Amino acid sequence: MEPTASGSPTTTLHHAPGPVSWFLVVDHVRLDALLQRAGAQPGAIDHATYAEFRAGLLKHIGMEEKILLPAAQRARGDEPLRPPPPGCGSIQERLRRFREGVPRPPCNKVQWTGASAL
Repeated sequence: MEPTASGSPTTTLHHAPGPVSWFLVVDHVRLDALLQRAGAQPGAIDHATYAEFRAGLLKHIGMEEKILLPAAQRARGDEPLRPPPPGCGSIQERLRRFREGVPRPPCNKVQWTGASAL
C-alpha cells in the first residue's frame, strides 16, 4: 500500500491477482484506512474505529492462515513458504510503528508467498 496525495492508501500490483488475492488486497486497503482513521488525531486514538480495525485484522489474519498460506504452499508443490522479507516485521512490530508514527516499509505478502495466482 502506498499513500496518495490525498493520504488514501493505494496498492501497486505487479501481477494479475487471483480471486483470493484480490479479496485480501481489498481488505488490506480497508484495514489500512481504518488504522489511519483510528490515529488521525495526534496524541489520540479513536477507540471505536480502532476496535473495528482490530476485529477486522483478526478476521483477516484468520483468512490468511486458513486459506491463503495453505493454498500458496499447495501451489508451490507443498514446498515450505519463504519467511517474509527483512523489514516486513510482525504484526506487533507494525502496530508499534503505527503508535510511534514511524512509516511502515512496503511488504507484499502475495509476492513473497508465491500466491499471486490464487
